Amino acid sequence: MNGMIFFAMIGIIVLSIINFFFIESTGFSLFMSFAIVLIMGAYMLSQMSSIINGGETNYIVATVGLYLALHNMFTSLLHILGAFSGDD
Repeated sequence: MNGMIFFAMIGIIVLSIINFFFIESTGFSLFMSFAIVLIMGAYMLSQMSSIINGGETNYIVATVGLYLALHNMFTSLLHILGAFSGDD
């Protein structure tokens, strides 16, 4: 499961770079925000499962990883809500 999440994030990073330099589409950026919310949710579930079941022994690294996932999810949700707010 972690390998799929890792490659999904690599794909999002590559697509973000392509969108930034070549496509420049706000709709595509919005799609990537939806994908980031889903991927970060899956990552948080996987990480929490690892912490609870004893697979993660370094709790500081686990906490920082969860914090970064929550931060990425929150900023993506802000991007989505900002796109649908209608205040252009």
